[in-house]
This record gives sequence, structure tokens and C-alpha cells, in this order.
Amino acid sequence: MTLNPITASIYLPALGAIADDLGVSIAVVQLALTGYYLGVAVGVMFGGPLTDALGRRSVLLVGLGVLAAATVAVALAPAAPILIGARVLQGLGSSTAIVVVRAIVSDVARGRQAARAFSVLMGILAAGPLVAPLLGTALPSWAAGGRSSSDFSW
Repeated sequence: MTLNPITASIYLPALGAIADDLGVSIAVVQLALTGYYLGVAVGVMFGGPLTDALGRRSVLLVGLGVLAAATVAVALAPAAPILIGARVLQGLGSSTAIVVVRAIVSDVARGRQAARAFSVLMGILAAGPLVAPLLGTALPSWAAGGRSSSDFSW
């Protein structure tokens, strides 16, 4: 459930470093966040009908595969347009988790049980935006083998 908000905002602490590395302005790198949410919007719009037609598991697995491949593309993006395009794909992939998790709860629970399950899911969802910037701040240092994040070049 937290996959979407973590994927959306984990890179925010590194916006400046990414912009410097790609040789573009921060505004251009911020378009990657817009692209991400565009992908989520499109994915959510089509995800529901796809999960009903093709099944929850298959749609989720394809979506997670798209998310994983797009994440690798984001990490290796040599230019801003590739970064932005990969972020759109990340949004598409992560949107399947949003749709499928909610559909599964609706499939297996009714009434108070469904309300309780959705309440727990929303609590879990709220943790994503809290954790993602912390992870985004720590990851460059961890990836650099313990060096200071200011020593790390994207």
C-alpha cells in the first residue's frame, strides 16, 4: 500500500543533485514528479477494468514488473527526458498496487470488516510520505559506502 507514495517521493531530497548530474534545472527534474502522477492517473483509470477482466494477480504482477523495470531506468537515466518517461512508467506500474489492493479488500470484506480493513490500509498508506524522504536522504550515503551524502554525486 505504501509502494505508491514511497515511489512518488523518495527522490525528492536529491532533486538538486539529479538536476546537477543531468545538467538541467530543478524545474525540469520536478517534471518527473508530474510525469509520475500522470502515469498514476492513467493507470488507475484503466487498472480497475483490467483487474476485472484479466484477474487481480496477473495485473498486479505485470504492474510490479513495469515498476521494477522503470525504477532501473530511472536510476540509470542519462538525460532528463528519459528520467521523465521512466517516471511516467513508474506511475503506471505503481498504480496497479493502488487498484488491486482496494479491489481485493472489496472482494473479501463487507460492512464493518471492509471499513476496518480500509482503515488499516489508510494508516499504512500514511506512513509512505513520512518514510520516503528519510529513505531518499539516507540512500545516497548508503549507496556510496557510508560516505557523506554531500560527497555523493548522482
